[in-house]
Amino acid sequence: MKLGVLAGTGQEGRGIALRLAKAGCEVLVGSRRRSRAAGTASELNRLLGDGARIRGALNQEVAARSAVLFVASPFAAAGDLVARCSPHAAPEATWVDVTVPVSFDSGRVRLTSLEAPSGSEQLAAALPVPDVLVAALKTVPARLLGEVAAPLDCDVFICGDSVRRKCEVAQLLSAWPGVRTVDAGPLEVARTLERMSALLIGINRRYRVHGSRFRVVGL
Repeated sequence: MKLGVLAGTGQEGRGIALRLAKAGCEVLVGSRRRSRAAGTASELNRLLGDGARIRGALNQEVAARSAVLFVASPFAAAGDLVARCSPHAAPEATWVDVTVPVSFDSGRVRLTSLEAPSGSEQLAAALPVPDVLVAALKTVPARLLGEVAAPLDCDVFICGDSVRRKCEVAQLLSAWPGVRTVDAGPLEVARTLERMSALLIGINRRYRVHGSRFRVVGL
């Protein structure tokens, strides 16, 4: 099974691609420019140091060739990315939204005004079948994802309206060192997860750290 990271040349996309490949998966990294995708894939394979598990391609090609698609662009560009790539994707492909709709105003973190109650619900509405989208990794700092030598040591909350797709994503992410996946419920829970992410960003900035994250005690 091929896994795709759309807009995978940024910090978050690179970290996701590295951790998926390190867990033994075949990964496609997407970009609007083929040269950038190929260059990122080569760099990530050098970091892995044990064979070429990551390949680069145009975003639309990644969508056409992947069974699971991670949307790793900034949220402001995610709607256009999904609109351009969804016609190329297989109807049964699972989409994983890792974006968070936040902006910064005078140093303060704010959730962006949306057409839907959450960013994930807004993206899901743009897909032919909304329940193919699962939200995950929203409360894991992007910078931490790229530090593959260190276990994440946190819970990853997954929400979505398809139990099968949530289980599929949970199986992939549970292979990452230090990750416990938690089924957080239906896709509407993304409203809470996005606020939790904004909380974490504020804590990180206030305490001048980059790795605060969540773990549920007693579960």
